[in-house]
Amino acid sequence: MVITNTRWAYKNTFTSPKINGTVTTDGLTLPAFTAGADITLGANSIKDATYRLKFDAQGITSRNLADTAYAEVRGTNFRGEIFYVATQVASPVLQGSIDAASLEAKNTDANYFVFKARDTGVGQAEVARLLGADDPEFRIGNNGNAFRGSYAGYLAFYGTAPIAKPSAYTQTYATADKTHAAETSADFPAGGVGTAAGGWDTAANRDAAITRFNALRVDVADVKQLVNSIIDDLQALGLVA
Repeated sequence: MVITNTRWAYKNTFTSPKINGTVTTDGLTLPAFTAGADITLGANSIKDATYRLKFDAQGITSRNLADTAYAEVRGTNFRGEIFYVATQVASPVLQGSIDAASLEAKNTDANYFVFKARDTGVGQAEVARLLGADDPEFRIGNNGNAFRGSYAGYLAFYGTAPIAKPSAYTQTYATADKTHAAETSADFPAGGVGTAAGGWDTAANRDAAITRFNALRVDVADVKQLVNSIIDDLQALGLVA
Protein backbone atom coordinates (compact mmCIF):
# COMPACT_ATOMS: atom_id res chain seq x y z
CA MET A 1 0.00 0.00 0.00
CA VAL A 2 1.34 3.44 -0.91
CA ILE A 3 0.28 6.61 0.89
CA THR A 4 1.37 9.86 -0.76
CA ASN A 5 0.90 13.57 -0.21
CA THR A 6 2.77 16.62 -1.46
CA ARG A 7 5.45 16.43 1.22
CA TRP A 8 6.20 12.77 1.77
CA ALA A 9 5.66 9.25 0.60
CA TYR A 10 5.49 6.09 2.70
CA LYS A 11 5.62 2.57 1.40
CA ASN A 12 5.40 -0.52 3.55
CA THR A 13 3.80 -3.95 3.72
CA PHE A 14 1.61 -4.42 6.80
CA THR A 15 1.71 -7.87 8.36
CA SER A 16 -1.93 -7.54 9.53
CA PRO A 17 -3.47 -4.79 7.38
CA LYS A 18 -6.78 -3.21 8.29
CA ILE A 19 -7.49 -2.77 4.58
CA ASN A 20 -6.44 -5.38 2.08
CA GLY A 21 -7.18 -3.93 -1.32
CA THR A 22 -6.43 -1.23 -3.88
CA VAL A 23 -7.11 2.43 -3.19
CA THR A 24 -7.58 4.63 -6.27
CA THR A 25 -9.27 7.92 -7.02
CA ASP A 26 -12.41 5.92 -7.88
CA GLY A 27 -12.61 4.25 -4.50
CA LEU A 28 -11.50 1.11 -2.72
CA THR A 29 -11.34 -2.27 -4.47
CA LEU A 30 -11.42 -5.23 -2.10
CA PRO A 31 -10.89 -8.95 -2.69
CA ALA A 32 -13.45 -11.45 -1.41
CA PHE A 33 -14.03 -10.98 2.30
CA THR A 34 -16.41 -11.88 5.11
CA ALA A 35 -18.00 -9.00 6.96
CA GLY A 36 -18.16 -9.47 10.69
CA ALA A 37 -20.60 -6.62 11.17
CA ASP A 38 -22.95 -4.30 9.26
CA ILE A 39 -21.64 -2.47 6.21
CA THR A 40 -22.91 1.10 5.99
CA LEU A 41 -23.02 2.50 2.47
CA GLY A 42 -24.67 5.85 3.08
CA ALA A 43 -25.87 7.22 -0.26
CA ASN A 44 -23.55 4.96 -2.25
CA SER A 45 -24.13 1.84 -4.36
CA ILE A 46 -22.68 -1.62 -4.76
CA LYS A 47 -21.50 -2.11 -8.33
CA ASP A 48 -19.54 -4.37 -10.64
CA ALA A 49 -18.42 -3.86 -14.23
CA THR A 50 -22.00 -3.85 -15.56
CA TYR A 51 -24.60 -3.23 -12.85
CA ARG A 52 -25.13 -1.49 -9.55
CA LEU A 53 -27.39 -2.11 -6.55
CA LYS A 54 -28.71 1.21 -5.35
CA PHE A 55 -30.07 1.91 -1.90
CA ASP A 56 -32.40 4.88 -1.44
CA ALA A 57 -35.72 5.92 0.11
CA GLN A 58 -37.60 3.75 -2.43
CA GLY A 59 -35.75 0.57 -1.40
CA ILE A 60 -33.16 -1.51 -3.24
CA THR A 61 -33.04 -1.12 -7.02
CA SER A 62 -30.99 -2.80 -9.74
CA ARG A 63 -29.56 -0.24 -12.18
CA ASN A 64 -27.13 -0.12 -15.05
CA LEU A 65 -23.62 1.03 -14.26
CA ALA A 66 -24.30 4.59 -15.41
CA ASP A 67 -27.39 4.71 -13.16
CA THR A 68 -29.57 5.82 -16.08
CA ALA A 69 -31.90 2.81 -16.39
CA TYR A 70 -33.27 -0.13 -14.43
CA ALA A 71 -31.70 -3.57 -14.88
CA GLU A 72 -33.09 -7.08 -14.56
CA VAL A 73 -33.31 -8.89 -11.23
CA ARG A 74 -33.34 -12.66 -11.64
CA GLY A 75 -33.86 -15.44 -9.19
CA THR A 76 -35.94 -18.48 -8.32
CA ASN A 77 -37.82 -17.23 -5.28
CA PHE A 78 -38.39 -13.60 -4.40
CA ARG A 79 -40.14 -12.61 -1.22
CA GLY A 80 -40.48 -9.11 0.16
CA GLU A 81 -42.93 -6.33 0.77
CA ILE A 82 -44.17 -6.34 -2.81
CA PHE A 83 -45.21 -9.96 -2.36
CA TYR A 84 -45.74 -10.30 1.38
CA VAL A 85 -47.63 -7.67 3.39
CA ALA A 86 -45.22 -6.62 6.10
CA THR A 87 -46.48 -4.86 9.20
CA GLN A 88 -44.87 -1.55 8.26
CA VAL A 89 -46.46 -1.50 4.77
CA ALA A 90 -50.21 -0.92 4.64
CA SER A 91 -50.73 -1.47 0.90
CA PRO A 92 -47.63 -2.81 -0.87
CA VAL A 93 -47.64 -2.51 -4.64
CA LEU A 94 -45.95 -4.40 -7.46
CA GLN A 95 -45.56 -1.70 -10.07
CA GLY A 96 -43.69 -1.23 -13.32
CA SER A 97 -41.24 1.65 -13.31
CA ILE A 98 -41.72 2.35 -17.03
CA ASP A 99 -44.55 2.24 -19.55
CA ALA A 100 -45.33 -1.20 -21.03
CA ALA A 101 -43.51 -3.10 -18.27
CA SER A 102 -44.30 -6.82 -18.44
CA LEU A 103 -44.73 -9.87 -16.24
CA GLU A 104 -43.70 -12.89 -18.29
CA ALA A 105 -43.68 -16.66 -18.09
CA LYS A 106 -40.56 -18.53 -19.22
CA ASN A 107 -40.04 -18.27 -22.98
CA THR A 108 -40.71 -21.97 -23.60
CA ASP A 109 -43.83 -23.84 -24.74
CA ALA A 110 -45.88 -25.41 -21.93
CA ASN A 111 -44.13 -23.31 -19.26
CA TYR A 112 -46.40 -21.15 -17.14
CA PHE A 113 -46.51 -18.44 -14.49
CA VAL A 114 -49.00 -19.05 -11.66
CA PHE A 115 -50.94 -16.57 -9.52
CA LYS A 116 -51.93 -17.98 -6.14
CA ALA A 117 -54.10 -16.92 -3.21
CA ARG A 118 -54.98 -18.51 0.09
CA ASP A 119 -57.71 -21.16 0.11
CA THR A 120 -59.00 -21.17 3.69
CA GLY A 121 -58.07 -24.39 5.43
CA VAL A 122 -56.08 -25.62 2.44
CA GLY A 123 -53.26 -23.18 1.75
CA GLN A 124 -52.06 -21.38 -1.35
CA ALA A 125 -54.16 -22.30 -4.39
CA GLU A 126 -53.92 -21.40 -8.05
CA VAL A 127 -56.39 -18.74 -9.21
CA ALA A 128 -54.83 -17.89 -12.61
CA ARG A 129 -51.89 -18.67 -14.87
CA LEU A 130 -50.03 -17.43 -17.95
CA LEU A 131 -49.32 -20.38 -20.24
CA GLY A 132 -46.87 -20.57 -23.13
CA ALA A 133 -48.24 -22.46 -26.13
CA ASP A 134 -48.78 -22.28 -29.89
CA ASP A 135 -51.55 -19.82 -28.95
CA PRO A 136 -50.55 -18.48 -25.49
CA GLU A 137 -53.32 -18.36 -22.90
CA PHE A 138 -54.39 -16.56 -19.76
CA ARG A 139 -56.36 -18.98 -17.61
CA ILE A 140 -58.56 -18.23 -14.61
CA GLY A 141 -59.32 -20.81 -11.94
CA ASN A 142 -57.43 -24.05 -11.40
CA ASN A 143 -55.62 -24.37 -14.74
CA GLY A 144 -58.46 -22.69 -16.61
CA ASN A 145 -61.43 -24.52 -15.12
CA ALA A 146 -63.32 -21.20 -15.04
CA PHE A 147 -62.07 -19.25 -18.07
CA ARG A 148 -59.50 -19.47 -20.86
CA GLY A 149 -58.55 -16.60 -23.19
CA SER A 150 -55.84 -16.77 -25.84
CA TYR A 151 -53.51 -14.42 -27.72
CA ALA A 152 -55.44 -15.07 -30.95
CA GLY A 153 -58.61 -13.74 -29.34
CA TYR A 154 -60.24 -17.10 -28.65
CA LEU A 155 -62.04 -17.78 -25.38
CA ALA A 156 -63.99 -20.45 -23.53
CA PHE A 157 -65.55 -21.16 -20.16
CA TYR A 158 -65.43 -24.04 -17.67
CA GLY A 159 -62.34 -25.77 -18.98
CA THR A 160 -63.36 -26.16 -22.61
CA ALA A 161 -60.88 -25.36 -25.39
CA PRO A 162 -60.97 -21.71 -26.55
CA ILE A 163 -62.80 -21.05 -29.80
CA ALA A 164 -63.12 -18.14 -32.20
CA LYS A 165 -65.98 -15.68 -31.91
CA PRO A 166 -69.16 -17.33 -33.30
CA SER A 167 -70.52 -16.10 -36.61
CA ALA A 168 -73.07 -13.29 -36.62
CA TYR A 169 -76.79 -13.80 -36.02
CA THR A 170 -79.22 -12.38 -38.58
CA GLN A 171 -82.04 -10.77 -36.61
CA THR A 172 -84.58 -10.10 -39.35
CA TYR A 173 -87.14 -9.95 -36.57
CA ALA A 174 -85.39 -7.43 -34.34
CA THR A 175 -87.93 -6.55 -31.64
CA ALA A 176 -86.47 -7.34 -28.20
CA ASP A 177 -88.19 -7.80 -24.84
CA LYS A 178 -86.74 -9.10 -21.58
CA THR A 179 -90.06 -10.08 -20.04
CA HIS A 180 -90.85 -13.76 -20.52
CA ALA A 181 -94.64 -13.53 -20.28
CA ALA A 182 -97.02 -16.22 -19.10
CA GLU A 183 -98.51 -18.53 -21.70
CA THR A 184 -101.73 -17.20 -23.29
CA SER A 185 -102.62 -19.96 -25.78
CA ALA A 186 -104.78 -22.99 -25.00
CA ASP A 187 -105.66 -26.31 -26.63
CA PHE A 188 -107.60 -26.14 -29.88
CA PRO A 189 -111.13 -27.56 -30.01
CA ALA A 190 -111.22 -31.31 -30.55
CA GLY A 191 -111.60 -32.39 -34.15
CA GLY A 192 -114.45 -34.43 -35.51
CA VAL A 193 -117.73 -34.09 -37.31
CA GLY A 194 -120.83 -32.49 -35.85
CA THR A 195 -121.38 -30.18 -32.94
CA ALA A 196 -121.45 -32.89 -30.30
CA ALA A 197 -118.13 -34.26 -31.39
CA GLY A 198 -116.51 -30.82 -31.29
CA GLY A 199 -116.40 -30.48 -35.03
CA TRP A 200 -115.34 -27.19 -36.52
CA ASP A 201 -118.58 -26.91 -38.38
CA THR A 202 -119.96 -24.58 -35.74
CA ALA A 203 -119.21 -20.87 -35.48
CA ALA A 204 -118.31 -21.23 -31.79
CA ASN A 205 -115.67 -23.84 -32.44
CA ARG A 206 -114.23 -21.91 -35.36
CA ASP A 207 -114.06 -18.77 -33.23
CA ALA A 208 -112.35 -20.72 -30.44
CA ALA A 209 -109.75 -22.00 -32.90
CA ILE A 210 -109.10 -18.48 -34.17
CA THR A 211 -108.70 -17.20 -30.61
CA ARG A 212 -106.27 -19.94 -29.71
CA PHE A 213 -104.24 -19.43 -32.90
CA ASN A 214 -103.89 -15.72 -32.22
CA ALA A 215 -102.84 -16.43 -28.64
CA LEU A 216 -100.24 -18.88 -29.92
CA ARG A 217 -98.82 -16.17 -32.19
CA VAL A 218 -98.48 -13.91 -29.13
CA ASP A 219 -96.58 -16.62 -27.25
CA VAL A 220 -94.24 -17.28 -30.19
CA ALA A 221 -93.55 -13.55 -30.56
CA ASP A 222 -92.77 -13.34 -26.85
CA VAL A 223 -90.19 -16.12 -27.13
CA LYS A 224 -88.65 -14.51 -30.24
CA GLN A 225 -88.34 -11.18 -28.45
CA LEU A 226 -86.73 -12.85 -25.46
CA VAL A 227 -84.22 -14.62 -27.72
CA ASN A 228 -83.45 -11.28 -29.39
CA SER A 229 -82.70 -9.75 -25.99
CA ILE A 230 -80.32 -12.59 -25.16
CA ILE A 231 -78.53 -12.19 -28.49
CA ASP A 232 -78.32 -8.41 -28.02
CA ASP A 233 -76.78 -8.85 -24.57
CA LEU A 234 -74.24 -11.39 -25.82
CA GLN A 235 -73.34 -9.07 -28.68
CA ALA A 236 -72.89 -6.16 -26.26
CA LEU A 237 -70.45 -8.32 -24.28
CA GLY A 238 -68.63 -9.27 -27.46
CA LEU A 239 -69.30 -12.97 -26.90
CA VAL A 240 -71.14 -13.40 -30.22
CA ALA A 241 -71.13 -11.49 -33.49
